[in-house]
Amino acid sequence: MPLLYCFSDHAPVLFSTEGKVNKPKNSFKFENWWLRENDFNDYAKTCWTSYSNNDYHLKTKNLASKLKVWCRKKKPLQGELNELEKRIEKLQLLPLHQQDHVKEKELVTRYEQTITKLNDAHMQRAKKLWVKDGDRDTSFFH
Repeated sequence: MPLLYCFSDHAPVLFSTEGKVNKPKNSFKFENWWLRENDFNDYAKTCWTSYSNNDYHLKTKNLASKLKVWCRKKKPLQGELNELEKRIEKLQLLPLHQQDHVKEKELVTRYEQTITKLNDAHMQRAKKLWVKDGDRDTSFFH
């Protein structure tokens, strides 16, 4: 029997309970629902052209950092849905002659758009279509 098979496949782990913990940097992840935001295209184009004299990798790094900040300023999708539901319900509870049907229609449209964005976010995280669509940012597709 070769010497290789005599040893355990377990490896010792050395760790320290003292010292500073280095938190790994969060990598940039593009959210598909951003494409449905009204101000996304203009914002991304402005960020990209503001670094027009730099190398490609610096432009992409700048765009990623700016998009992270832009996204943090957005209201969470579920929070936006809840707010829209409350506003629609408040309008619908008014007596019929006081209801603003134009405003209600506008709110319902925004509600449906927000549901679509939330659905996009869930689909992106579900990965149930991974086999068909793939994860094009992995070495498997390079």
